[in-house]
Amino acid sequence: MARPIKKGLDYYSSDTNRYQDKKLKRLKKEFSCSGVAIWDYLLNEIYRVEGSFIEWDEDTAFDVSEYFNIKESLVNEVVNYCCNVGLFSKELRVNGNVLTSEAIQKRYKNVCEALGRKEINIPKEYNLLGLLN
Repeated sequence: MARPIKKGLDYYSSDTNRYQDKKLKRLKKEFSCSGVAIWDYLLNEIYRVEGSFIEWDEDTAFDVSEYFNIKESLVNEVVNYCCNVGLFSKELRVNGNVLTSEAIQKRYKNVCEALGRKEINIPKEYNLLGLLN
């Protein structure tokens, strides 16, 4: 029996200069370390589960709030802020309840290529790179 194609990743790289990114600096200034932790948790879930995106709904907000023992309202505020500063695509969050970004998809694509994966799982409707699947 054929094994299902793995979508997510077992690991992903982090840019060593990510804390110099103005978007992340703005997030930290607005929400302190809680904001950065929420963003980082969501990045991990994006790469772990689907690889290039995560569906944003009440369950996802609950999972984050439960992990950090914080209010869901704070998680929602942080996600909205991340969309406003460009850490996540505002358009895809509003129109598709999906969290992703061009940077996330580029990193996912690069890791897939390095692993020699034949398929890069970025659904057409969420694809910000213009890749053909």
